[in-house]
Amino acid sequence: SGWTAFTSANTNSWDQYEVLLLYLRGAKGEGLNGQAYTPSASTFEMSGTVNQGTQVVTMTKGSNSSFGVCGNPYPSGVQMQNVSKGSNVGANYYVWDASSGADGAWVANAFTSSYILPPYAGFFTTITATDNITFEEQDKVSGGTALHKGTAATNWVELYIYDSTTKWDRLLIHFDDNAMEVQDNADAKKLYNPNLDFYTLLKDGTRLAIDVRPYSDLKSIPLGLTAYNRYNKYVIKTGDYDIPAGAKLYLHDKYLNKTEEMKAGYEYWFDVTSDTLSQGDKRFEINMVGKPTNSVIEANTRTPRMQLIPNPAYDEVKVSFDEMEGTSVLRLMSVTGQVVYSKMVEGSTGSVVIPLHNIPSGIYIADLAGKNARFTQKLIKE
Repeated sequence: SGWTAFTSANTNSWDQYEVLLLYLRGAKGEGLNGQAYTPSASTFEMSGTVNQGTQVVTMTKGSNSSFGVCGNPYPSGVQMQNVSKGSNVGANYYVWDASSGADGAWVANAFTSSYILPPYAGFFTTITATDNITFEEQDKVSGGTALHKGTAATNWVELYIYDSTTKWDRLLIHFDDNAMEVQDNADAKKLYNPNLDFYTLLKDGTRLAIDVRPYSDLKSIPLGLTAYNRYNKYVIKTGDYDIPAGAKLYLHDKYLNKTEEMKAGYEYWFDVTSDTLSQGDKRFEINMVGKPTNSVIEANTRTPRMQLIPNPAYDEVKVSFDEMEGTSVLRLMSVTGQVVYSKMVEGSTGSVVIPLHNIPSGIYIADLAGKNARFTQKLIKE
């Protein structure tokens, strides 16, 4: 898993910038007999030099992994929207929200969005090479609130799943006509939660926690919901809600054949039962209706029309592409021009997964040639 056992509180040290995975079972001696119990409150004391001033945390790229982990270097909340990251660090990050569900849940956030990382918390993000994340004194914020709510960011839609008492999960959709309908580097894949998962679904089956896509009139965004045998009455709620002027979004419940317009403060209650069709990947979708009258383009961004995910890659790489006409040819070549993989591709937008198990480590060129365009990208095979 990448975690190193902390075998002794007397001889092991919690070094600067290291992240500690800590399980709590209550007071000393509790939880050892395998029986149900209510954990007692516990207090942990730490001592050492407090980090002050600018802190540069190095995210080391490990072998055969595209994730890195980083901890909050200050005993203070940090506004993540203000931290600086290197070009090899991904667009999004994941934090563990202990207040979600019965056992907690992974929540994905974009580095461009407002989020206060609590003191002593950490996050995972994708990295393509060893790089840095820089925290500065002015990034600190007071107060214990993890989420900072202000005006909804332009063209962002936030959807929550609750029941009558508990928040279970959240997903984000960002409309940007520079993005692709298939997975690209602006998206965040959905990590599995222990209790309930709520996500958008791409046509190749990829589950997303953050879905950055173009707004397309009369098209649909499939939604997935897996409740892991937690049969209950749930509600889909909108949080931050900003959509292009002239556009409307409708939630379509295909199980009950109901369609309702979504707006700020919208709620839709429904039941998940033992009927498998009451959850899964085929019950809900969002229908986009109307042509925007304003721009749906994120400023200062331009998504390449072909992307390799991940890159570097170990066992497989996904080639995502857009705006191709007719039949195209996808080839993976060595730097000497030897073709190690080739496939005919149909469709203007899509993705192809190239297996890399039998391909030696090294540098390769992915080449996608079609009627109207040709794209090339360098791939590093680990």
